[in-house]
Amino acid sequence: MKRLLLALLLCPALPLAAAAPDDRPDPDSDGAPHARLERPDLSLEVRTSFTHEAPEGGDPFTGLRGEYLNLRLEGSIGPAVTYHFRQRLHKFDNADSDLFNATDWVYLTWRPTLRTALSAGKQPVAMGGYEVDCTPVDDYFYSVFVQHLACYQFALSASRTSASGDHTLTAQWCNSPFGRMGDGLFAYNLMWSGRMGSFTTLWSANLLEYERGRHLAILSLGTAFERGPLRLEFDLMERALPRRLLRLRDITCIGRVCCTLHERVRLLFKYGYDRNGEAPSQAPAADRCVAPGTDRFFYGGGVELFPRRGSRDLRLHALCADANGTVDGLDRPMRYVSVGLLWRVKLCTRR
Repeated sequence: MKRLLLALLLCPALPLAAAAPDDRPDPDSDGAPHARLERPDLSLEVRTSFTHEAPEGGDPFTGLRGEYLNLRLEGSIGPAVTYHFRQRLHKFDNADSDLFNATDWVYLTWRPTLRTALSAGKQPVAMGGYEVDCTPVDDYFYSVFVQHLACYQFALSASRTSASGDHTLTAQWCNSPFGRMGDGLFAYNLMWSGRMGSFTTLWSANLLEYERGRHLAILSLGTAFERGPLRLEFDLMERALPRRLLRLRDITCIGRVCCTLHERVRLLFKYGYDRNGEAPSQAPAADRCVAPGTDRFFYGGGVELFPRRGSRDLRLHALCADANGTVDGLDRPMRYVSVGLLWRVKLCTRR
């Protein structure tokens, strides 16, 4: 393990060719890209904080701690192939001797044309909603669904982007987030990301296998509006057996407001609601993330400060949140307070 980390950190010393991209064809044409081999981007991101967590009926936590220690690597192999890698160094002790358990993603993308992409490897599950899509170091408290979702899986994906570049449709086949490696459970995902003026979308239809031959259908609709200093995000997700969709018995709703008061000051507010109104039974529930009997509401907010003008690589935050309601039929209120620091450093850049 130490040798692996040393090799990754010594990447800046590798004699990789650094070259500017060649002229590319018009995006409206369907020609192939012609970028040369480039130096990789290697970066480290760290988030630490003073945290107070007070769950009802559980052990409280108060103290200083490290939350994230991520290593990221991106680059190209040849004219149309790129690679993407992110490792959570702080999760090695929980990796169960399998390095991939601490790997968020490691995959290759081949672009036979500027508008077509094929990807293979461990990737984010193609599921709509801005809470699911948000980078973990940029979020602080989550819905019950996202807390229990294994959102990175080995997958094959194909994407097609419109001539304007505003819309992308992605089809993905991956291991089911409800299963374990090698158990033969799969998921089938179709996601649309779009931009229409001030509005953007992350919508998906997903079919997740929870037992052999049995699937949970998910409709996830994420919509965002951004104008000037204000950004609004709203996610609505329904989970049900395929023939029971649109009954809204098992849902998650998320709202998020970001207001940039100054290039160095941003206010945040987030709320969410999880509910699974299905009747509990002795058999395992189809929804493995939000158990039957869950009815939970949370809300919170705070401020982010960016000391360096024009840079997001150094960030201070102060936030608090409350959660009330039941999870798995048990009353579980919770209070959360966090004051901390995030910093990103580039160990090797393409330029």
